[in-house]
Amino acid sequence: MNIQFRSWICKPRLMYYNNDRRALSFVDHITSEPILTASVNVVAAEKCADDEIFIKDYSENDGIFEVLVGAEYIHPEVIQSVHSGHVIINSYKLTDKALALWETRFGKEDE
Repeated sequence: MNIQFRSWICKPRLMYYNNDRRALSFVDHITSEPILTASVNVVAAEKCADDEIFIKDYSENDGIFEVLVGAEYIHPEVIQSVHSGHVIINSYKLTDKALALWETRFGKEDE
């Protein structure tokens, strides 16, 4: 599921942080050069469901929230908000479409 972020056409790079929370970044669809890291590993958040992801929608990532909603990666409703430094970082529920990408990449997860 490629996205357009500003002038770049990007493909997703799906990962997990070392605490098993989902991580999402994007690379150029041709060169695979890094374009942006869309997620943030907010360790201050005590709980984070497996289908939830914190999105960095500030600074150089300003506007990525709208892109991810439009591309059906995340649902638009905020799940939780966490203060981190001078910003508030929101988490969102991943769509079934986005979760299927992780399943394709890493195999079906145990329930």
